[in-house]
Amino acid sequence: LPIVARNLRLNTPTARAEILDAVQQDLVIGIGMSMQLDGQARRIAQAFAADGVDATLVKGPVFASRIYPFAADRPFTDVDLVVPSAQLPAACAVLAKLGYILHQKRWFDQSSRNQEYKWGVAEFPYLLIELHGNLVHYPGLRRTVSFGYRELMLAGDGDPAAPLALLMTAIVHAAYGHKFHRLHFVVDILQAFRALSDADKAALPARARALGLAFDTASALDLTGRLFAEPDAVALARTVCETPVTRIARRLLTASAVINAGSTEGRASWFARRSYRLLQIAFAG
Repeated sequence: LPIVARNLRLNTPTARAEILDAVQQDLVIGIGMSMQLDGQARRIAQAFAADGVDATLVKGPVFASRIYPFAADRPFTDVDLVVPSAQLPAACAVLAKLGYILHQKRWFDQSSRNQEYKWGVAEFPYLLIELHGNLVHYPGLRRTVSFGYRELMLAGDGDPAAPLALLMTAIVHAAYGHKFHRLHFVVDILQAFRALSDADKAALPARARALGLAFDTASALDLTGRLFAEPDAVALARTVCETPVTRIARRLLTASAVINAGSTEGRASWFARRSYRLLQIAFAG
């Protein structure tokens, strides 16, 4: 939204003032929420370190500060932390001690099964802290691929904020967390790709294969390259993985499949992205 708003103001002089004013109000609210969440993230990180809990911040605030030219271009609505799955009970105990409130369904809660715990801030109920043992939440998918604390460290050679780690996180978030149902997930992949050095690009195929993410990396980079006219991303995708299955994925993951995901007439998008999920289950790796 911030990027769209800036371009509307700069390049569309006929844009309706009331639309721009409404967008500006949303941006102010989003920036305020991001600042609040930054403070919560620092508080939690200090408490985890004091209690010996290994943890790393991922997604929103890290993407904003590391891969976007302007941090405000990547607002976020929650804080995501990844810890080793064995340390989830200790991490949850720290959050409870800090006064955060665990959100759980009364019946059939899936937090433990999905290794994803959602915590709220008592005084600011609209703020959310998400604690992950694995960014691939569904057990059926984790039989095929895993992306937890160990894999995150492997992706970045020990640095979870290294460019390759950020790219792999963006790909897992888009492909496994959300099935590409929002455009900004693809923008994260685009920005992470643009942050890669030549050495990173050379290392990517082997790194993706070592993580069992070659299929998704190729599919995500190809989609991103076609959607944003980045031929280098398309070319790199071919070096990561080029099989009959990735060619099927290219036919499924189109610009319209992403852009129409939120449309009331998005049945074709749903079918394409659901079919991609079936390919992940059967052939990813």
